[in-house]
Amino acid sequence: GETITGDIKGKTVVIIDDIISTGGTIGRTVTACKNQGATQVYTLATHGLFTGNPAETLKEPLLRQVIVTNTIPPFRLEHSKIKEKLILLNAAPLFAEEIKRIFECGTVTELSDT
Repeated sequence: GETITGDIKGKTVVIIDDIISTGGTIGRTVTACKNQGATQVYTLATHGLFTGNPAETLKEPLLRQVIVTNTIPPFRLEHSKIKEKLILLNAAPLFAEEIKRIFECGTVTELSDT
């Protein structure tokens, strides 16, 4: 099984990733956190594909929230049991501001600092 480095017993764990595809890595990590005594787990990723069976993979109650941007519509989650755990963050305002700044010959580097 997976092993977490560090003492997480009695602690809240935050898992950050670029993409959640099937949820398998997150599911295994949450199980490892549970086995090592974490009290709750939150995960966030830029993109959420949710292929396969995310309701089964991410059903562990220790996993409290799954936070992703809306860059990929989560079609597979309409009837999923994890829908109540899902938070979709709207990426449109950030993209709109970047396009505006590029069009006006402004800087976009400071957007990554906010």
